[in-house]
Amino acid sequence: MNKLQATQFLKATGLLDGFEAVIETMVTNGWPGDTTIYDHAAYELLKWHSQHKEEYAGQKIVNPGTKS
Repeated sequence: MNKLQATQFLKATGLLDGFEAVIETMVTNGWPGDTTIYDHAAYELLKWHSQHKEEYAGQKIVNPGTKS
């Protein structure tokens, strides 16, 4: 799998959009001091996913790293 295929796969699954939203939210709002950055990022990513899962649900995506 080359870098372009990997990037296309991450874009098609919504992972790049999700992580972009997480970073944008954390830059804008920061994260609470009572949790780790990893826990807060996971929370933000799960929240983003619950709001956008329908956008990616109907797409047939083939992992480019698997051999057919």
